[in-house]
Amino acid sequence: LNTYIPFHFVPRHTKQVDLALYDFRTSPNCDIGRQLVETAVFELKQARGDNRTRKLIKLGIALHTYADTWAHQDFSGIFNPKDNAVAGMEIFVNGQWEKKDLDVLPSIVPETGHAKAHYFPDCSHSTWRYYNGVTRERIERDNRLIFLDAARNIYDFLCAASGLPNR
Repeated sequence: LNTYIPFHFVPRHTKQVDLALYDFRTSPNCDIGRQLVETAVFELKQARGDNRTRKLIKLGIALHTYADTWAHQDFSGIFNPKDNAVAGMEIFVNGQWEKKDLDVLPSIVPETGHAKAHYFPDCSHSTWRYYNGVTRERIERDNRLIFLDAARNIYDFLCAASGLPNR
């Protein structure tokens, strides 16, 4: 849990509120994720000598965290069935929806992060959908579109870091 939130499931909000009501889910391009990258870009531009290598590594870590705000959207890094319950999983393959029975060991797989959705949030080529098992909200994802949006935003940051114009 100590690495889920800061590296893979950055909360969507920056304002500290009552933790009982706080929304720990992440969302694309969220404030905290964007601020991490902006800080890393700023520090890289200021860095000289050996410190530049460390700042490049920091930027890479920040960009991974930032990219995960797209891939892991609507999941949280805490144990929370309301945020992380996945039911009725389907994958779009060859022009049709196929059911995926991923909840083989429901008592073992925790409702933390996207564990119940397995690796599908991180597959750039997948189109998939599921119901939130608690709220019954239907969530559909076309990862190709989601990842392209993430790539465009990351490209903009890389142009800013390099000092080159965004072409």
